[in-house]
Amino acid sequence: MPKQGKGSFLKRIKAAEPTASFILGLIVVLSIGGLAGHYLYQQYYQKPAGQLPSKASKKIVSSQTTKTNSHQYRVKSGDYLWKIAEHFYQSGYNWVDIARANKLANPDLLEIGMVLTIPNIRPKASTIIAKARPTIPTQQTRYTIQKGDSLSLIALRAYGDMFAWPRLWKANRDKIANPWLIYPGQVIIIRRP
Repeated sequence: MPKQGKGSFLKRIKAAEPTASFILGLIVVLSIGGLAGHYLYQQYYQKPAGQLPSKASKKIVSSQTTKTNSHQYRVKSGDYLWKIAEHFYQSGYNWVDIARANKLANPDLLEIGMVLTIPNIRPKASTIIAKARPTIPTQQTRYTIQKGDSLSLIALRAYGDMFAWPRLWKANRDKIANPWLIYPGQVIIIRRP
């Protein structure tokens, strides 16, 4: 049996180097992809555990305590902290205070039936803009944009939800190329669900 030298061993290692690099790179890419997929699944698709039946999801449990003068609120379907903060403080910016008072690990994840403590604190700048102009009647299907309007303001007045502005934009893409550039005098269509 012939004796193999150092040179042939190094040649075999060098020959296998591209394959080893490819396999290690593939393992790294699959690991990162798996972690990212798991994170996205948890953030967007996993339903919160322990949801209560809908009959237990009453809107407000108004039990004022004498010590802190805070309110208790039972989370219902469709609630999020900004909306709850606007209800109690007329400012969505106070969502941070509600999250802090309840020591919420993930403020984006509220369970239906969860009881939140609403602290007695000073409201931040008002985010309620629906009172600035009257709502748009449900039978109205066209609207003339006024000075100071935005699609989110019109959506709030038309649908009661400022985050429904993409519905307005989708219905008027032939008139509005950029949803952040609308002009007084433009006539848009309001599609009702």
